[in-house]
Amino acid sequence: MLSKMSEYMLFTVGILIVILFGQQQMNRLIHRKLKVSIFYIAQRSTMLFYVFVFLLLATGIWYVNGLEHQERQKYERNLSRLAASFAAELSQMNHQQVTDTTNANDKTYLGLLRTLNRWQHDHPNIRQIYTLKQRADGQNYVMLSVKADDGKHDGQQVQDLPSGAAYQAHMSELAQAFQGKISIKNEHSCNEEK
Repeated sequence: MLSKMSEYMLFTVGILIVILFGQQQMNRLIHRKLKVSIFYIAQRSTMLFYVFVFLLLATGIWYVNGLEHQERQKYERNLSRLAASFAAELSQMNHQQVTDTTNANDKTYLGLLRTLNRWQHDHPNIRQIYTLKQRADGQNYVMLSVKADDGKHDGQQVQDLPSGAAYQAHMSELAQAFQGKISIKNEHSCNEEK
């Protein structure tokens, strides 16, 4: 999916192509009838028109960029609230006590999985919910993981992340998360499992 800025840039290019094509056709017609160029007849008006179009489209870029920034800030605020609420609930359920050596039939572990499933069900616009932990050697691994029922979101396959699997993706946002800071990655990244 294109960003609003990319969509606007495509719109701008389309408008300019239409204007230039219309200008060329009008110039050809005037030249055929009067044997002179439109620039000769209305040079000032033509230049003012192009300046107006340029300023209008440039202002549009500034406006669209502002809207996109505003929308992203709203999205980040909502996501931060959701993440904080989710983290608080998992903490109350003793997520910190569960490790990759915890028995799959452990009551705490099963309760956490049910909670992840409920959150996934209650928030169908979220592609996948999983929690990560870090071993003493610094290796990240998947602690809990659930995904949408059909395994797909927006026509894309959601990767299965089994509990205990090494999480190989290296990103600064993940390092910040392990320091207790909420951060949001702009692009989706796929985990490469060992």
